[in-house]
Amino acid sequence: MGWNWALMAGGGLIGAGAVYIAARWRRPPQAYAAMLRLAVCYFDAGALLAAQETGIPRET
Repeated sequence: MGWNWALMAGGGLIGAGAVYIAARWRRPPQAYAAMLRLAVCYFDAGALLAAQETGIPRET
């Protein structure tokens, strides 16, 4: 399958995040909260991808 799907998914996440922040940029407190939510989502997505690639958890 390769890394093409990961690159496309990453590009989609970045694009969706940029649109989300742009929509919330009118009021600074909402923009900061939106950026924090996106950071948490990106961290979780990276952790899930790393767990999948390294095989954690493995069934015995």
